[in-house]
Amino acid sequence: MPMNDLVALACRITSGVFSSELVFEIRLADGTVHQGVASRRYFFTKEGKAIAVHEPVGDQEVDGLVLAQVLRKQGDNILVSIPDGEVVTVDEDLISPCVEDPGRVFV
Repeated sequence: MPMNDLVALACRITSGVFSSELVFEIRLADGTVHQGVASRRYFFTKEGKAIAVHEPVGDQEVDGLVLAQVLRKQGDNILVSIPDGEVVTVDEDLISPCVEDPGRVFV
């Protein structure tokens, strides 16, 4: 997997405090869970469709995808940058090809 590739990372998604953001949880390679908050523009349904402004409803938690940028491969794991600004290591099996060309840049 080439460095700097955008990929889709499996996650659980809930609504954020503001309508423009979502809270997400991803399982890390060491088995712990990382929770972060990011703009909803980085999220997709499991089917690869953009998360609608009214999704998820209330406290509902849904399976989805968050964009991540590959930094490097470490054995069966991948070091990725995620939209909340963190750099984390995840199992390669949680990663799939980017669902669409989002034209988005991580800051």
